[in-house]
Amino acid sequence: ESVSQMEAPEGALFVSAMPEQRETTVEKGCLVLDGIQDPGNLGTILRTADALDVPVVLTEGCCDPYNAKTVRATMGAIFRTTPGYLTRQQLIQACRERKIPLLATALSDQAQDIRRQNLRQAAVVIGSEGQGVSKMLLEASQGQLIIPMHPRCESLNASVAAAIVLWQMTGL
Repeated sequence: ESVSQMEAPEGALFVSAMPEQRETTVEKGCLVLDGIQDPGNLGTILRTADALDVPVVLTEGCCDPYNAKTVRATMGAIFRTTPGYLTRQQLIQACRERKIPLLATALSDQAQDIRRQNLRQAAVVIGSEGQGVSKMLLEASQGQLIIPMHPRCESLNASVAAAIVLWQMTGL
């Protein structure tokens, strides 16, 4: 209890070396997280991406993937599937060079139903909890996506939206 950051630790504590930063590339079928600030949401998304074997790229504004809360929320996935990092500009350039469509989730009239899109060939962006996808990435995207939901609902939590998008990306 004296060394844990948790108020009620589970009784296990470990120390691990930080994974080396790997060179990040954008791949078809990768998830891009843009400004995800909540460590619990980030950890949950990384855990889900690991379960569905989808690579993840972080952009500016994302919280530290090695934050204690994030690591706990990943349930160990952070050590199996290490996210990459690119600036927004690097991401846009890499997608253009590799001819990978950049698709952004958005609550807009232009957004297309994700069920009718081939997400396996794209890099799909999930935005921050409060701001959504950054203006820069929205403007650079080749399309916008929406998760259809009941009209009485305004939006979804970032980790829930990411889980739905990840499932759709796998085509399972």
